[in-house]
Amino acid sequence: MRLATPDEMRQMDRAAAERYGVSGLVLMENEGAAVARAAFRVAVGAGRCRGLGAHEPRVCIFAGRGNNGGDGFVAARHLAGCGARVGVYVLGDPSRVAGDARVNLDAMLKSGIRAVSLSDEAAWTLARADLAKADAAIDAILGTGARGAPSPEAARATSLMNELPVPVVAVDIPSGVDAGTGAMPGACVVAHTTVTLALAKTGLLTYPGAACVGRLIIDGIGMPAALVESSAIQTSLITPDDVRAALPARWPDAHKGDFGRLLIVAGSAGMSGAASLAAMGALRSGAGL
Repeated sequence: MRLATPDEMRQMDRAAAERYGVSGLVLMENEGAAVARAAFRVAVGAGRCRGLGAHEPRVCIFAGRGNNGGDGFVAARHLAGCGARVGVYVLGDPSRVAGDARVNLDAMLKSGIRAVSLSDEAAWTLARADLAKADAAIDAILGTGARGAPSPEAARATSLMNELPVPVVAVDIPSGVDAGTGAMPGACVVAHTTVTLALAKTGLLTYPGAACVGRLIIDGIGMPAALVESSAIQTSLITPDDVRAALPARWPDAHKGDFGRLLIVAGSAGMSGAASLAAMGALRSGAGL
């Protein structure tokens, strides 16, 4: 499985637009739709666990003012189109949202979804009450470009999502986790599910941040395959499937005598742990005798 650093993802996004005509706006639409699909499934499942049966799932979205927030605005529109009840809470002043995120905030507002600015205590009280009734939440606060500890308002939203027993779907990476290193310099969202975009990020699989990821979904979002498979992506994770593909096939009539003999010289009286581990490793790797 290929892993990307934040810098590699930025280069990939730029190349998608410049070389393949796949704009950031197109990618953001695909990203938000992928998050909406995951959040809808999580919300419906959470509602069933609460004995609600068929109902309109409620989803509470916390959005920053950058592109991660833009993904959240797209997700809100898609969720509402699927019949979900959506509440959107923007950290800070929504008028400062710019670029592709601004386009999608405006589209969301025009579709009839209200955005509440978390700029005073009344708004925070409303957000807490809404989240307490929600079937799922979306963390669209901080993305792969974030560095250092979250701002006080981001940390407060993070604490609120962690405090209440509502499953959280994180956009690309849980807010507060460094996408490159997995470091957690401050408050961090503990996600039920993380929908990461195009490729998994190195920080998603590096502790301590990896402990906050939950179930990991990798969505291609329409990123050109040539970029995903490019040699510019320099990190890979060896998975069981990779190992399985590299091992030679075994004949149906093979027996233990066909797979070599292994001698382990290890351990001493009362110190047999290393010998046991080596023997188990040999067994699992397929040694015959």
